Amino acid sequence: MTAIEKHGFAHHAALVARMAGTLGVDLSRAVEGGDISFDGVDDAVHSCMGCPDPEGCAIWLGDHPDGANAAPEICQNWALFKQLG
Repeated sequence: MTAIEKHGFAHHAALVARMAGTLGVDLSRAVEGGDISFDGVDDAVHSCMGCPDPEGCAIWLGDHPDGANAAPEICQNWALFKQLG
């Protein structure tokens, strides 16, 4: 079973939302403000699905309950979160 089969779209959508929250990025406001489209958020989730270590991401998120200044370098959406942050 591949990571994509094990961790589907909903799982990665949750990781993207958690990462955004951890970095202080409000994706809803970013969409409302035109900083990213709904398709862009969808693209971010699909990029996340290509992550080689979603379990590691979940651990990293758990280790940063009070937030972080940047996503880990392995994050497939690192540049997007930097842009939106």
